[in-house]
Amino acid sequence: MLNFDLVVILERRNGDVNTKIDLVVNFLLLAGLSPCKNPERRMLSQKRITALRRIHMATYGKRERTKRQIYEAAHALFLKKGYSNTSLYDIADAAGVSKGTLYNHYHTKGDFIIEAQVLSVEHLAEFAQNLPTDLPTLERVCMLAAEDVHGISKGFAMERIVDGSVEADLALASLSESFTSVARLQEQFAIRRKLRDIYAGIIDDGIANGELTPETDATLLAELVIALYFHEIEFLIIDFRHDFANEFRKKVSVVLKGQLLR
Repeated sequence: MLNFDLVVILERRNGDVNTKIDLVVNFLLLAGLSPCKNPERRMLSQKRITALRRIHMATYGKRERTKRQIYEAAHALFLKKGYSNTSLYDIADAAGVSKGTLYNHYHTKGDFIIEAQVLSVEHLAEFAQNLPTDLPTLERVCMLAAEDVHGISKGFAMERIVDGSVEADLALASLSESFTSVARLQEQFAIRRKLRDIYAGIIDDGIANGELTPETDATLLAELVIALYFHEIEFLIIDFRHDFANEFRKKVSVVLKGQLLR
């Protein structure tokens, strides 16, 4: 049995477990362990543990709904007013929450950009899993990139501003937010590692089915593919007439050429 006197923790919070349950409490309750270091003291009964678990799950569900509500309000405002012309106060007002509640979920506007990128990678992971495995590696890679671009175009409203400025362009904001701090860079690296792993999975399939040489380094090849992807995305942001699909395909085909067995 783990020894934590969580009764004291709960009491110090004046019983307000609906607001926040200590992380240690969460761990023990979800694991079904008794949160008391001294069995002779006020041991939490299984009934109380179950009740606290229910409170925790209900609170978590409400928190996630509020976060989604704020995110959707921000997304709508970014599309309507532009990224730079939208303040956190605007977002809180549109979401119908206090600024304090907003700060519990998002501290800066950049946090919304990161959230969008995380959601995008999660979607791409699922999309890649559903791609037909009998397609050539080049086709699967290009289909995944096309799905990513489609998501950017739809979610970030990649349109040139009338006066030629891209200041309010969310796609540009997505790139610029990556370099605002070391912490932001670390978040970007984590997101890109996940994206790399998705492409590496496709390349691994090509190795397994004999299309690519056994010596192919899937991780290294995936990193090259991602570098090409962002290179073409930058051109697309500058000029939305840029033929991303064909340019990306040509460059990736060159990278894959040396690895093909058939």
